[in-house]
Amino acid sequence: VSPENVANMLGIKIEYVDFNDKEVLGKVALCDIKDKIGEREVTLNNQTVYMNKQLLKGSSGHRNFVTMCGISFLILNHINSDFYGEKYRKKPITLRDAPSDDIVEGITSALALEILMPKETVNLVFNPVVDKGNVIKFNAMADMFGVTKEILAIRLQKMGKLTEYQFCGYENLLQLLMAMKNYHCKA
Repeated sequence: VSPENVANMLGIKIEYVDFNDKEVLGKVALCDIKDKIGEREVTLNNQTVYMNKQLLKGSSGHRNFVTMCGISFLILNHINSDFYGEKYRKKPITLRDAPSDDIVEGITSALALEILMPKETVNLVFNPVVDKGNVIKFNAMADMFGVTKEILAIRLQKMGKLTEYQFCGYENLLQLLMAMKNYHCKA
């Protein structure tokens, strides 16, 4: 599922801007709010996901997930504007890579995962007994869903299909094999 297609269907704009800060991946606002993007003062609105243009240079899977998180904030706000409290209405919501203990952000991330990787489709293509050790299939699934392997692993863990993902950080089978060759047990 393409975040751009979801945004178009919902009348949400995705705008790539220079935040002058690599830590800020994006911003959304639940109402009109004045904010600074880079050096300029702007009014953020609740119909636009503002994404750091640096994401265009990186992994499309990472960009897709961050974008869908921004879209998910706007979807949930549209469904129930009381869902977000004052904390989210007084200032823009900044999208970052840092994990959060915030329950609302957790629900928003869960919605993003469900939109990008619907449970029914995951169930059709992933067999935990056969596939959990298959790095080639795992990479293919991440590509199919348009996400990173780490985000796919999170989705599978949340669905109870995977307890851990031993291939995180390895782009291909050769990297994994080289890492395994250089690994020495400390027993």
